[in-house]
Amino acid sequence: MAAAVESLDVPATTSTKQRPVKPDQAIFEAGLEALEKELKAKSDKQDYYVNQLKLLSPDSAQSEKQQELRGQLTAIRQRQTEIRTANQKVFEEIRALDDGIKRKIKEVQSAKSKLTFKSIDELDAHIKKLEATVDSGTMKLVDEKRTLADITGLKKGRKNFSTIREIEQSIAESKEKVAALRSKTEDSESKELSSKHQKIQVELDAIRAEVDKVQKNRSTLVDQRNEARKAREEAYNALRKFKNDFYQQKKEYGKYEQEERQRRWERKKAEREAFDRERRKKRAAQKLEAASEPAFEADIAQGESLLQYFDPTFKPTSSVLRSSSSLAAHATRTIDAAPPAGTQVLAKKTNDEMYFVGKKGKKSKNTNGASASEKEKFTLNFEIVSQLSKLSIGVPMNKEEVPATIESLKAKIQWFKDNQERVTAENIKKAEDEIERLEKDAEADAAKDQEPRKRSGKRNGKTVAAENGEKVDGVVDATPEPESESPADETEDHQVEELVETAEKTEE
Repeated sequence: MAAAVESLDVPATTSTKQRPVKPDQAIFEAGLEALEKELKAKSDKQDYYVNQLKLLSPDSAQSEKQQELRGQLTAIRQRQTEIRTANQKVFEEIRALDDGIKRKIKEVQSAKSKLTFKSIDELDAHIKKLEATVDSGTMKLVDEKRTLADITGLKKGRKNFSTIREIEQSIAESKEKVAALRSKTEDSESKELSSKHQKIQVELDAIRAEVDKVQKNRSTLVDQRNEARKAREEAYNALRKFKNDFYQQKKEYGKYEQEERQRRWERKKAEREAFDRERRKKRAAQKLEAASEPAFEADIAQGESLLQYFDPTFKPTSSVLRSSSSLAAHATRTIDAAPPAGTQVLAKKTNDEMYFVGKKGKKSKNTNGASASEKEKFTLNFEIVSQLSKLSIGVPMNKEEVPATIESLKAKIQWFKDNQERVTAENIKKAEDEIERLEKDAEADAAKDQEPRKRSGKRNGKTVAAENGEKVDGVVDATPEPESESPADETEDHQVEELVETAEKTEE
């Protein structure tokens, strides 16, 4: 088999280019992650200094924020002034009530300072005590008169407590009025404005303090920003170079693998084409050889063999002789057990069984009639009957019909000979047309098979075109990653040998 493949005319497609090293994806991803982290840290540092310097610009976000907050404070103060103006009369009434309350409080305090007792209950208790002492009758007349005078004076002083109670009740009522009036002025809007004013003021103070701090360190911030920008550019260039180097190695490796696949495919394609070409040549030669043989040669030989069987004196002219012994001339043999008169027996169990033919007639009553029927028996080998049927020749039913059969065979053989040259030319023409059609089909198949077989568009759950679509400085690198050799690739090299082996087995 190997010798058969080596004999094919296949051009050499060897490569002397050194195989590049395949870049390690895991190492690349680890290095890429570290460089990206470094770039992000330096970018954040640069952004910090840039934002600090933006605080000093008149049109910075901080300046705009300050102006916005100041405008909100002004609006809040204006609204508070409007509310106070609308409540001016209420405030005047509250002040008048407050003055009255203060005056009444002083009167109560002055009246209480003149009283011996702190409350009217204490006074009533003392009066009851004095009255009980007088009622006991144990006092002297002088003491009793003095005690009664004291009781009378205390009862008169009890009226002062009633006056103080009335003044205190008036003070409580005035305070309730003041509370009601104050509730009108202290509505939800005023409280909300006060809370909002306080929050805005705190935020504005924080911004002002930050701007003041940045303003003092402006020159230092500029230097720090420039250093951070330079460090960020260095980190970016390192990342860009790292990615470009990896993708360049990946591209070179993929290009080499693609070229290797192309060379293997071209070599295998050349081997297949050479093998198919040789096989087509052999088939074409076989077809032409078979078509070039004289037509009806086997039929003529068969017919002449039958003629020789029915007429042993006939000499065949065909060069092709049937090897089957059934076509040779045989002496007829009789059957021991004769069938009834007027019946035909056909059997195809063995070559020794016969084909019986009998004439129709009335059954004779004597033995002489039976003997005459036995003399008229005519037997044929079953294969002779089959060959006559293939040539569309009627089977003779008795010896008297044999001459007609011989004439039919001669006429059939003569027709074969008369049309032999024409039919042979037609067969050659059909074979040539078939060979031409096969050549065209082979050329069409070769035209379709102009590129290597494309593999699956997905690998490891990813599309090949998108698998390597990383961006490097805004440019997408869509170089497909080289595909690893699969078991199908390892067995593909033996396809030509298998085709040769299959063809050899078919020819055998």
